[in-house]
Amino acid sequence: MDPLEVGIEVELRIPERPGVYRARVEGWSEETVRLTLPTTEDGRVVSLDPGQAVQMTIYRQAPPRGKFEAMAEVVEGQGEAFGWVTLSRPATWNRQELREFVRVPLTLQGQVERQGLGGWSKPVTVQILDLSGGGLLLHVPAYRPLPLGVGHRVRITLPLRHEAIQVRGQVVRAIACEDGSARYAVEFQEISERDRDRIIGFVLQEEVRQRKLID
Repeated sequence: MDPLEVGIEVELRIPERPGVYRARVEGWSEETVRLTLPTTEDGRVVSLDPGQAVQMTIYRQAPPRGKFEAMAEVVEGQGEAFGWVTLSRPATWNRQELREFVRVPLTLQGQVERQGLGGWSKPVTVQILDLSGGGLLLHVPAYRPLPLGVGHRVRITLPLRHEAIQVRGQVVRAIACEDGSARYAVEFQEISERDRDRIIGFVLQEEVRQRKLID
């Protein structure tokens, strides 16, 4: 499956050269892909030599969603004077499904309620330590009155970047910590595809942000 789309961002890596360069897709043919000139994080234009091998990485939030990687080669004698560079078009792409690979560590405050015989408990503020389209990891401090265990059903309010969404899930793993706090792995249940896509989009943006900080 081909992830190419006009305007989509591409991460470029050159074997044996540190750093990540960024460009955008301008267009393509059956044999080549034309990109804007790649730049470093501080905006400096990077020159690529004809024949040079380049690893391309594209993150797609819209269908077909996923992380796509492929190797390409810089095509000789194409357009740097006009503001673009031309690469060979990869014949195949390695795709990782978002639900399979996107899980990022973070520190996010959320609210959790536990379902009991009398309904839902009062919301308790907890920390979310990692998040994916399939679930999350909660950290509950020792002083928070929220006893949980494997099998408990929970309702979680997630404050994403521009909105808050509420999802339901089930505790599938409980980890006691030495300081009296606890961590709980929660698997989402009864989640709409729209909400799952919102979470995936948020996680993908967070992963890109963290990668930029590292690079």
